[in-house]
This record gives sequence, C-alpha cells and structure tokens, in this order.
Amino acid sequence: MHPPISSEFGLILFSIDEKLVRPAVDAGVDGIMVDWENQAKKARQKDFDTEINLHTFDDLCRLRHMVPPGKLICRVNGFNGDQTFREADLAVKGGADEIFLPMVTSAGQVKALLDHCGNAVAVSILIETTAALDCLAALSELPLNRVYVGLNDLHIQQATPNLFYPMTDGTVANIRRHFSQPLGLGGVTHPAGGKPITSHELIKAYAQLSVNFSFLRRTFVSDCRRFEVSEIINAIREAYKAARNTAPEVAEADFQMLCNEIRQWENHPHRA
Repeated sequence: MHPPISSEFGLILFSIDEKLVRPAVDAGVDGIMVDWENQAKKARQKDFDTEINLHTFDDLCRLRHMVPPGKLICRVNGFNGDQTFREADLAVKGGADEIFLPMVTSAGQVKALLDHCGNAVAVSILIETTAALDCLAALSELPLNRVYVGLNDLHIQQATPNLFYPMTDGTVANIRRHFSQPLGLGGVTHPAGGKPITSHELIKAYAQLSVNFSFLRRTFVSDCRRFEVSEIINAIREAYKAARNTAPEVAEADFQMLCNEIRQWENHPHRA
C-alpha cells in the first residue's frame, strides 16, 4: 500500500540566472534545475510553443556554490547508453544532487542509469512518452526520487486535442496510482497569472489529482517582473494548501468543470 500523498507542494525552478536563483533559494524552493536536455528536441517539438535550454557544466558548477545541499538538479538528455552515463558522471562531478532522465521509454533504461549511478546521485524521471505509459508498473518498482509528467511531449506523442488533455482522460490519475513518490505536472506561477488556464485553477486541479510538485518556468520568470519572487512562491503554496482543504464535493465539482472546458479545446495555444 502506498503511503499518503504529501500535502506539501514542491517547486523546482528552471534557471541559471543568479539574480533569480538567489531569492528563490531564500524563499525555500525545493530545487534548482540546470537543463542539459536539448539533443533532437528542436526537431521533436517543431511548431510547438516550448522552451529549449542550453545550460552547461559550468552553469552547474557555478550554481553549486549558492544552492543548498540536496537541491541542485540536472536534467540530462534522453537515454543513449554510454553517452547518458557520461552525462550522469559529469553532473555528479559538477555537484548535482539529483538527475532527471527525460523521454523514458522503458524500465530497463532507468534501471541501467540507477545501477550506473549507485548512491552518487538521486534519479528522477519524466513520463512523457506513450512507451512510458505502457510500462508504469515496471517503472513504479524502481527506487526513483520523483516522477514528472511532461505534458508537452506527451501531447505531441499522443496527438491529443490539447496540452492539458491527460489531466481529463485518466492518464495523470493512472500515473498517480502507480507511484508513491512526489508526482509533478505542468508549471505554475502567481495564482492570478497563467494562461490559457490561470495558475490558481491549475493548482486546484493539481491538488485534486494528488500532484504535489511543479516547475517554475517562463511564465513564473515573466511574473517576477511584477511580483517579488518570495511573494509568488508563498502565494502558490497558500493556494495549494487552500485547495487541499477544500470540501471534497466542491473540489470535485470545480475539477469536472475545468475538465469539461479543456475537452472543448482543440489545438489551444499554450505555454508549459
């Protein structure tokens, strides 16, 4: 039996900008992500509104000096045998506490990385391929640190009507049932911001789906021009806490209303 889902909401910032990282760390974010995933990504996500980073080993080393122990994360490229092992070794050398493996297609890939890393670094995965959805049971048996559902690539692979569809068709709920680890989804910003769904509505949906962490990305960075970093982070967590404390019948009605709205969209513009 899985342990109860945590009521705490984790936040991981994608940034190598010290002017943003420092206040985020001070505000208590749960992780800083240095993003090395860029191989074949431009072609894979052609014509989609996605973010592709070109972070480096030097960026990882630089941030190690300002990020508390346990909170420096590195996303490597999708599994490619020895190349992945070399990237993992480099991430460990640069001081990463955790590695995220994207575009997982089999439990064997993840096990190979876990075996290679041993206890040197925590390993987390992104579920964003149809192949990963087909092997959830096997993936759930592995000692993963976190699991994140990548809506952009899942939307592309499944050719769903829009980015948020996996929240409505049981996909995210099914992933949640398989894992006791923290489960992440989408991105969040100040509850008053975000589009086409406000961050407040997303946070309520995440609470209903027992999703308990998310990423801080482009929209969050943009909103930091209007709000203090700590103000946004505190507002997100308060909104999640309020959502978790909402009467079940009210929370379910709100969630179904959002799902009905999402199901009506086709190729809705998005930012993840």
